[in-house]
This record gives sequence, C-alpha cells and structure tokens, in this order.
Amino acid sequence: MINSWIHRLVALAQRRSGAVLAATAVLTLFFGYFALRIQIDPEIGDLVPEQAEVSALLEKYGGQEDELEYVFVSVESDSLLAPEGLEGLARFEAACAGIAELEGVRSGITPFDLVTFAKEGKKLALVAMSPHGRSPRTPEELEIFRGRLFADPHARNLVIAADGSALGALFVIERREDYTAFLDSLREIVGSLEPGYTTHISSQLLFSHVAGRYLLQDVPRFVVLAVCLVLLIFYLSFRKKRAVVLPSLVVGLGTVWTLGLMSLLGFPLTFVSIMTPPLVLTLGSSYSIHILNQYFRDTAADGAADGDVSGDAAGGFVRAITRINKTILLASTTTAVGFASLVTAAIPQVREFGLATAAGVLICAFLSLTFFPALLSRLPPLKERHRRRVTESRSSRLMAALGRRIGRLRVLVWVLLAVVAVGFGLSLSRVRYQTDFTSFFRRPEKAVEDNLFLAEKFGTFIYVYLSVSAPGMERNYFLDPEALKRIAALEETYRAMDDVSYCASFVSYLTAMNRVMSGKAEVPERYAMISLLARYFKLLAAGPDGEVMMGKFVNQDYSRLTINLRVYDSAAGSYLFEESFKELKEKLEAEAEAALPAEWQPEIWGSTLSMLYLSEVLSRDLLLSALTSALLILLITSLSFRSLRYGLLALIPMGTGIMLNFIIIALFRIPLDVVTVMFSCVAIGLGVDDSIHLLIQYRRQLADPEAQAQGAVMARTLRYAGRPILLTSVSLVAGLMILSWSSFTPVVYFGLLVSLAIVTTTVGALFVLPAILSRAAGRAAGRGMKR
Repeated sequence: MINSWIHRLVALAQRRSGAVLAATAVLTLFFGYFALRIQIDPEIGDLVPEQAEVSALLEKYGGQEDELEYVFVSVESDSLLAPEGLEGLARFEAACAGIAELEGVRSGITPFDLVTFAKEGKKLALVAMSPHGRSPRTPEELEIFRGRLFADPHARNLVIAADGSALGALFVIERREDYTAFLDSLREIVGSLEPGYTTHISSQLLFSHVAGRYLLQDVPRFVVLAVCLVLLIFYLSFRKKRAVVLPSLVVGLGTVWTLGLMSLLGFPLTFVSIMTPPLVLTLGSSYSIHILNQYFRDTAADGAADGDVSGDAAGGFVRAITRINKTILLASTTTAVGFASLVTAAIPQVREFGLATAAGVLICAFLSLTFFPALLSRLPPLKERHRRRVTESRSSRLMAALGRRIGRLRVLVWVLLAVVAVGFGLSLSRVRYQTDFTSFFRRPEKAVEDNLFLAEKFGTFIYVYLSVSAPGMERNYFLDPEALKRIAALEETYRAMDDVSYCASFVSYLTAMNRVMSGKAEVPERYAMISLLARYFKLLAAGPDGEVMMGKFVNQDYSRLTINLRVYDSAAGSYLFEESFKELKEKLEAEAEAALPAEWQPEIWGSTLSMLYLSEVLSRDLLLSALTSALLILLITSLSFRSLRYGLLALIPMGTGIMLNFIIIALFRIPLDVVTVMFSCVAIGLGVDDSIHLLIQYRRQLADPEAQAQGAVMARTLRYAGRPILLTSVSLVAGLMILSWSSFTPVVYFGLLVSLAIVTTTVGALFVLPAILSRAAGRAAGRGMKR
C-alpha cells in the first residue's frame, strides 16, 4: 500500500514537475522570509530546568530573583585605599555615576554611598560609608571611609573584598530583550578606569552576550562547512554534476524550511538548537545518497543503452525511487522519532531542538521524494558507464566479498557482544554529569575570568535563603529578644562555614546597630530597644537601594524572618556546583534544625537551588528519552517488517554502538551535560537507519530464488546495501564533525559522541548484523539448492 502511494507520488512529481518546482519555490520564499527573522536566545541560565519544589517555595516566599539582572563592577590596585589612591577613587565614583545613569539601571550600591550606622550624641544615625556620600577628597575623609568599610560587616564581600584588595559596586538592571547597547556603554565607562585600576565586570548578562556572539559566528560557519562537505562527498561518490547540485538544493531548501518553521513556532536559535541547521543539512544528504545510489544503479538499465535517450528512462527513475522509498520512509521516521523523543526532556531548549530537528528530517525526506524526482525528470537519462561506476565500484565488490565470508565470524561476534555488554554495565557507574557552566566556552573568555575573580574575591552573588515563620504567623514574634538570639546564634554558625561568603538578615543589622549604640555586637536585651532599632531598619529598607541590600529580610508584621546567604566554593575560589552545593545545603539545614524550634518551620529556598537537581534531571532525561526512542523505533520497525524478530534485529547494531559509546565516555571521563546527554536518543534514531537498509535488502534477497540457489543471499545483500550504508555514514560523520569547530565545548562533545555512535553502529550493521543473519541465510541457501 505504501509502495503504491509512494509510486504515485513520485510519478506525479515527474509528470507535474513544473508545478512541483513552482510550489517548492513559493514555499521556499515563504519559509525563507521567516527564516531571516529567526530570533537568537543566548541565555545559558535557561539551561537550568525549573523544579516544582523550588518554584513552590519561591512563590511562597515571594522571591522575585528572575525579574532583575545584576552587574557587579570591581576594581583593584596597589594603592586602592592609600592616600595616593584618592584620584583613582574619584574616577571610580565618576564611573559608578555614569553607570547609574545608563538606560535600564534601576538602582545600585557603591562603596561611597552604602548606608552604615554612626552614633551622633545619644542617637543612631544612618550615614554613607564615605563622608557626604562621595569619594573621599582628603586623607582624613579617606581614613573615615576606610574605617567604616572594615568595621561594617555588611560591607565586607559586598563593596569591599574580605582581604581589602578590591572595591566593588553592584547595579540592578531591568530585564530587556537586548543588552548589547547597555554592555557596550558599560565597557566603555569601565574601560576609562584603565590604566590605574585592574577592572572586572561580572554578570550573567556577559555570559549570555558572549554566547550570543558565538551563536552568530557558529551558525553560518556550520552551514558553509556542511554545504562544502556535502558537495565533496557527493562528487567523490558519483562523479556527476547532477549528483552534486541536486542533493545540495534538497538539503539547502530543507534547512531554509526548517529555520522558517522554527521562526513561525517561536523557537529561537539557542545554545542547543544551534546544531539544527548542520544536522538537517547532513541528515538530508543521507536520503539523497540512497536515492542517487538506486537511481544510478537502476535507471540506465531500465532505460536505453549508452548514448540512447529513447527508452523508458523516466519510468525507470520512478521505479528506482519507489524501490528505495521504504528505506527513506523508515530511516527518516526513525531518525525523527529519535529527535522527537527529546520532548520528554525537562529543559525547554532541548525540547525545541528535538522537535525542530525532527521536523527538518521529515522535510528533507519529503523533498527527496517530490522535489528531487521533479528535478531529475527534466534531465537526460544516465549512461551505462555511470551505472557501472556504482554497481562495479570497489566498495561494492569489497562488500560482496565480506558477505561471502561473514558467517565465519559469527562466534567471534557473539563473544565481542558479550564483552561489550559487560563493559557497558561496568561503565555506567563511572558516567559523570557536568554542571559547571564556566567550562562551556572553548576559548578563554574575560567574562568567565571576571566572574571567577568575583567568586575568589567577593564570594559570588549566588544567593540561598533560610526563612522561618512564627507559630500561627503571630505578629511581632520576631521582635522578641529570645527568638532573635536564636537566629543570631545560627547566623554565627553560618558565618563560620568556609563556603558562606556573606550572611545578612534583620538580626545582623540589628546587632550591627546595637554595636554602634552600646558597643555590644549582640541582640539587645530589651524589647523597646529592638522596636526602636526596627524603625531604623525600616528606614534603611525603604531607601533607593533597599531592594539590593535588604532583599526580603522580614515581612511587615515580623511574623516571618529570612536569612540571606551568599555561597561559593571556597577551596576552588569558584562557583558551587552540584555535589558541593548539595553538601552545603544539607549542612545549612542540619544547623537550622539543631538551632531552631521545629515549629518555626525553617526552609531553605532560592532559584539557584534548581542547580541541585541538574544531574538528576540529566540522568532522568537520558534514560527516559533513550527508552522512549528505542521503544518507538522497535514498534515502527516491527510493524514495518511485520515481525518482532526483525524489529529487534534492527536494534542490535544501534545497541552495540550505544554501549561502546558509554564505555568510551567512562574511559575518557567525557562529561554529560545538557547538550551531550542528548547523544543517546539521537544516536538511536540515526544508528538504526543502516540496520533498516540492510534488513530491507536482506529480505529481498532472501525472497529471491536465484540468490538462494547461488548461496549468495548475504553477499548480494552487502553488495547492494553496503555501499550506500558506507556513503551515508561517511556523510553523517563528516557533517557531525563540523560541530568540532563550535565555540562551545558541549556542542563539540555532542558531535564527537554521535559521530562515534554512527561509526560503531555502521560497523554493527556491516559486521555484527550480517554475522547474526548469516545462519538464516545459510539455511535459505540450503533450501534453494534442494529445490
């Protein structure tokens, strides 16, 4: 039924070639219009999936972290706070003022205007760190400035490094679509501080900006390299102009249609989907190889003799394409299923990549069965020498020789499969997941170096929060001295932890104010004193920089209190990543449980806690998408072959390749991250294509009495199927190796892993599967000889 439908479709494309070409041109203009308008989304932070538990706590405590962006500017010099550094401090103040005036800057904290406490007579006063809220002008003002900076515990690791070697200013930025102009102005202002200061700009914005620049560089580079490789492979394979130009048109149009469809669906080009254009180009070329191989093999024989164009050449190529349609349909369907199985992933960028690439694969298959025949119908038939170039090629002869001898390797193949299975089982425990986003860039990047400087000197701006609630949400509960002393004791424990760089809360400000008033850095004994200081705290929180400084320390009726913690990896002077982050969270929870009453319901929360689940999510996605892909492909192949046995046989080379890949991943400690974790389901979809082609040809030869009589079932199977399997594998590997030129390490690893999987599955299709099938082929040959 499908063969009949495809035959009619190809015949229609041949008869109505003008209409097909016109319709293709119109659709290409339509999709091309939208392809030119596809958006770029360089946000690396979006690769951290949302977690229901984390989101629920954010909603409960009113966390608004995702609504703002932050920029931290720091300077260091040998004379930072020395008298000779006064001129430099004035320049830093001017730079901070210039940044504050940039469009989109909502508020900021500088070392000069950060509010601290001072005693004026018997009263507590809120004053700026530097006299008059500006940079010190005299040595006397400098001394006051320096004294306040080092005395105020909230200034340390906020506007001055703990070792006093660097000053910093923090700015809150409104979210927007494009930060390019802002970052250009920011760099210009900060650059004016050099020489004299070593400057650093730290922000998630810079990671995204650099990622966006690389995305714009990599996409055209990938496309150009992919086109060049496709042209080269087709020329070397067929040595005919039409075999170079026509497939290039097919995959080129398929890529344009795919990008246009992505734009229509609202799928931007991201850190992950940057791989879609080269993959569509590469995968689309494999279908053209199968069609061309059959076209070269059949049409000259069905048509006329060398130099004669009078035969049934048009009908010949229709029959040729119809003969290969099952391979094209099954291969494209299974490949699309492999990519589409990524819809089970937790990360939106991965889901969009899977759907977009699956659509691109199907588009290329559709164009191969419509647009390609329409073009071929307008060309003269091939000559016999072109047919012989395929049928009598060295690769075809080598494949036939392999088919005659493959049965002797059957025992060895089974032994090797057993060894691979054991190695795979042992390797699973050694697979590791990469969550360090600073390692995503292949080349040294100042944005990365500046963020690592921030981590080393100031302890990062990665926040986690501990909130406690009064029993029954009792009003003014956390104005009670005894309750506050418990919080103060817990905070002291937290400050003593190496990986906590900053700890601030209502209690810490309360004790700081009390130290100024009484000389004692402790919670006041009297409720009246606490109530008085609480009013000062509200004044401080109501200031223009309150949202930066205060966060959500306490609610309006003092029935809930929150400790703000900044965390980092003190041993490495870097960001905390998954395992270390989990250990610290467990310590924070354990200390809170030991120090606080259970009825306070202490809870750790914050958007950054989503990182704790990243390996768990990646592991789940790897297993779920791979199983989904394998089961769907098993169902498709079993239904297509009408045999569960053949469906299972189709998975053997792919399974062997995947197992070998995991062994290599474990041996070379290749990390799996949000990109490389996709390799298994992609490899499953691609790796089964060769098995499908070989099994289709094997069943044809098995049903051929002549092949059985000659005992040549496997030899003829490999003679006909081996060459296109080799060519498509070379094409796919070459196309995927283009990804090794990517600016992103995970993309490079993805290309290498899928390429390796294709190589191993090709070996499985040409050696392992024929060896397994050879016994059945031998029995068929015996029956043929008896007849």
